[in-house]
Amino acid sequence: MSNPDLRRYEKELQASVNGFRLRRRLRHSFRQATLPLLEETPSPSYEELTAAFGPPDQMAQDLLRNMANPPQPLRRGQKAGIALAACLVVVGIGVGAFFWWNAPEDEVTLSNGSSYTDDVLLPNFAFKIDEAFTNWEIPWQQSSDCSIYLLLIHNTNTVVTTATVQYAALRPPHTIEVPPRSTRAFLVEDARPGEHTISFSSPDGSLSGTFQVLVALPSNL
Repeated sequence: MSNPDLRRYEKELQASVNGFRLRRRLRHSFRQATLPLLEETPSPSYEELTAAFGPPDQMAQDLLRNMANPPQPLRRGQKAGIALAACLVVVGIGVGAFFWWNAPEDEVTLSNGSSYTDDVLLPNFAFKIDEAFTNWEIPWQQSSDCSIYLLLIHNTNTVVTTATVQYAALRPPHTIEVPPRSTRAFLVEDARPGEHTISFSSPDGSLSGTFQVLVALPSNL
């Protein structure tokens, strides 16, 4: 509706009644009533509209008298109820998303890693990290479309090494103890999406070994 006079008339028409639903019905009825006029005068002035339909508040009353079952404005209690329900929905979605993102990774399996040969790894997993133990955290991103990751930790030291995996701010980390000169495989099958980090420690502070982070290929999920 590009005619400013028509927009002005319609705005004043709607302003003469209360309630969003009633105003919408009134606007629809008014636009139906203007169709014959617009065929003769495609861009009527405000004065022409007033001459054809009367003042906007009068036209509103005429349309209301001919409107079947006009919607009634919502009572204050109904408005408060709708606002409360909307707030509860928003809060519910937020809480649900919060707990989903911070849900625990419970489906875990710890093994000695002997079953994870190249014949098993190469067709089923993709390498994300393949590095030596470090004194700082190493991150990787677990995508939302991949729920499985595998850690292969090879401790070549003469003391036990502990690997710590952080994956959620409000959840305790995974801790994997790897005996001296041993390998451990840690499989997670309900991985949370987002950043994960892995770090290493030992009783005497020395670190010696390598680790791999692998994620399941899409065809194997």
